Amino acid sequence: MLIPLTGVVAVAGFPVAALYVAHGGLLFIRLEVAASVVLVVLYYYRAWPAWAALSVILLVLHFGFWSWGFQNSNWPGWLLFWPGWDWVWRAGRWSSLLYPLIGFSSSIAWGLYVKGLRRASFAQSAG
Repeated sequence: MLIPLTGVVAVAGFPVAALYVAHGGLLFIRLEVAASVVLVVLYYYRAWPAWAALSVILLVLHFGFWSWGFQNSNWPGWLLFWPGWDWVWRAGRWSSLLYPLIGFSSSIAWGLYVKGLRRASFAQSAG
């Protein structure tokens, strides 16, 4: 139960927080988050038949969409990440991209972990 939840949080954590701040947002945006959660669950239960490159492309599009929405905002996302970050003067404009980058990296790490679990269970059942 915890492993699929970790993938859902990695993929949808930032978008859900952004929707919370935006008081719900548009229906299309909420549907995009719901679709990404469904794809994560399908991937975990091996019902996602697509090849790995398509999964990575969809992740790039997903986090690119959410990064684009917050790239030029005045929301100081770095304050929530680390309050001491304000001394880094170059991060000011791009600091709101920290959360999508963390989500993307976490999603890739989760996918590789699930793939490793599959290989281990296959090797155990074969041997």
